[in-house]
Amino acid sequence: MKESVTIALLQFESVLGDPAANRKKAEKMAREAAQQGAQLICFPELFTTGYNLDLIGDRIQDMAESLDGPTVKTLGRVAKETGVFVIAPMALREAEKDRPLNAAVLIGSDGQVAGVYAKCHLFEKERLYFQEGNAFPVFDTPLGRIGIMICFDAGFPEAARCLKLHGAEIIICPSAWRIQDLSAWQLNMPQRALENTCFVAAVNRFGQEGTLYMGGYSMVCGPHGAVLAQARKEEETMVTATLWAKELEEGPYLPYRRPQLYKKEGI
Repeated sequence: MKESVTIALLQFESVLGDPAANRKKAEKMAREAAQQGAQLICFPELFTTGYNLDLIGDRIQDMAESLDGPTVKTLGRVAKETGVFVIAPMALREAEKDRPLNAAVLIGSDGQVAGVYAKCHLFEKERLYFQEGNAFPVFDTPLGRIGIMICFDAGFPEAARCLKLHGAEIIICPSAWRIQDLSAWQLNMPQRALENTCFVAAVNRFGQEGTLYMGGYSMVCGPHGAVLAQARKEEETMVTATLWAKELEEGPYLPYRRPQLYKKEGI
């Protein structure tokens, strides 16, 4: 990891079912974040379409985009012109799959796709509309080794642990986390950072979609579980923090793992 990395979490309010409007606003917000010194920018889960599948589930297939679609092209241009890395969570269409992926596309500072993560733990109705992912890749970048998990993934300690064991120094968690589960949000993110001695940056949606309300509270957590920055108001906003590599010293858990015991117990 670089000596320091400045990250911007864009707590985005999507227009439900209007990718063009969301893409236009996303470009503006990404450029503003870059102007303020961000090196890594992330949007929330399914920011291009909105999330409430009760309202847009039947349209997800049509609104899904490919890697050469308008969202990746637009944010790729921003990345190249400003020199930032961008994580764009979206419904991603793959030619060989019947259903799209609930994915996050990592775009490098050269404007090219540097990696793709597909959500592995699909929540409730997501299973009707998306193809689940089956891997936890870590992407080696000039900023550091970046892993991605999406929303519900964070409730499974194995997801973040796989990323850490694959070398992740920074784990990004784009989310559309509903307000009634705020206590789990506040617990999960610092705990995933602490138990894996890595940075966890979780960016949540803000807004009302039918009966679904997402309050935000995006946060950046340090390798020892401290919350370094967090949105304190329920609003569309940007959360920034500078991550320092020196904080990635060995934590209290990983050196004492006993994987041979876990295998014996069938875990």
